[in-house]
Formats: sequence, C-alpha cells, structure tokens
Amino acid sequence: MKDHSVILILALLLLAGCSKGKVESRLYPGVPLYAPINPGNVEILRSAPSRPYQRMGEIHIQPHDNPSQKEILKKFKKAAAEMGADAVILVADKSMLTGGPVADPKWWNGKLNPGSDKDIVGVAIWYSKAAW
Repeated sequence: MKDHSVILILALLLLAGCSKGKVESRLYPGVPLYAPINPGNVEILRSAPSRPYQRMGEIHIQPHDNPSQKEILKKFKKAAAEMGADAVILVADKSMLTGGPVADPKWWNGKLNPGSDKDIVGVAIWYSKAAW
C-alpha cells in the first residue's frame, strides 16, 4: 500500500508540473465584453485575417519546462474563449514552441515581458459579424 501511495504522489506531481506555465490575459481599454465561447471554436492564426475584426486584448504565456505545441495552443484557445474571442493571432514566440512563424512584428506594437526567454504572445480578436 505504501508503494502505491508514493507512485500516486509522484504521478500527481508530474501532472502538476505539466500544467505549469503563467497565462495572463489583458483586455484593451474600451473593448466591449463578450460572452465566453467554447475553446474548440477559437482559431489560431499566424497572420491577420482578411475579414473584418476587432482586437480585443493580449494573451501572454510563459511556459515552464518544454510543453508541447498542442498544450500551448490549448492554453491560448482557453484564454481567448474566456474573453469571447473568435481567434488568436500569434504575434511573438521567443520559445519557438508554437511550431511556425508568427504575425509580422509591425502588426503588433506590444512588449514582451522583461527577462523572459520563453514569452509567447497572441492577440485575441473578435470577427465583426456585421460585415459578413
């Protein structure tokens, strides 16, 4: 029984370590609040879309250890869904964990967190439905 308890504790610590990582969401001033949506409906983009949209805010992720691309993108989708965003445009990835290029740096005038060598940033957007 004692061996099972040690294994259970180690497994829980391992799972807790996998989910570590700081996620910060910041709405831009004056942006309307939208109801949360299903994270599965949030798109991950690497450039601005061609259809009309509104920038809602930023999502900053500072991963710990080396999470998979899937884990990082899941965190972006969850944070964006809580904001009611339709998509996240990846704009900075110092960690190189998102698996590809990000939007043109000129498109985003934000700042990375100082001292982080793994900062990943996305801009949450809401598609302007009236223009569809």
